[in-house]
Amino acid sequence: MKMAYHEGFLPAVCALMNHSDDPLAPRYMESSASILVNLLLMDPNVDSTIMNTEKCLDGVIDLLICDNPTLQMLGATIADYLCVSEQHQITICEDFTLVQVIIDRLSNLQSNAIRRHLCQALCYISSQPHNVLSMIREPGIVEGLVDAMQGSQQNVVEPAVQCLRYFADHYDLQVYMASTPECIDCLVALLECKTASIRNNAKEILSLFADNPELNIEE
Repeated sequence: MKMAYHEGFLPAVCALMNHSDDPLAPRYMESSASILVNLLLMDPNVDSTIMNTEKCLDGVIDLLICDNPTLQMLGATIADYLCVSEQHQITICEDFTLVQVIIDRLSNLQSNAIRRHLCQALCYISSQPHNVLSMIREPGIVEGLVDAMQGSQQNVVEPAVQCLRYFADHYDLQVYMASTPECIDCLVALLECKTASIRNNAKEILSLFADNPELNIEE
């Protein structure tokens, strides 16, 4: 683990994670991203050092937007792990570029393994109330979360519905959420889920909708 704090090590790793025209770039990106994932798994305290390394977030974005599923998975995993920190949640939402890419990938990728990390990253970021109003302005975010909740594994559904639960705490967003195609139907279906946290979040969102006089919804 000492190598993570060695001067020049992380800048070199993050630089290699960025896309280039080198034919070997995908291999460099995979190797460097794998190093970061392993570092984050072994020592969560290294996350701030990684986050503050130049070109780190640019590299995560390059991983997510490429066409290689392995690189996409690595990018989603790093994004998930970096968003655990409350300070990082604020920083990432202020920059917002990574948030936009995560939302786009959520709408366009069907891999449950990747979606799990994307939904978890959004869940972490949306746990900060002041982040929600920025996030909700991004087209497709509610649609992407609703789509992720349908027919997915519970480890995808759980962070997705938790994210919507954070959104629903904002009264002004409830009409927009309820009007999103399949949102209410999906939440109703989750009332039968065997996982208590998923079931309870769905129930709470529907209850908030029912209490909103602008919506004609029965609990």
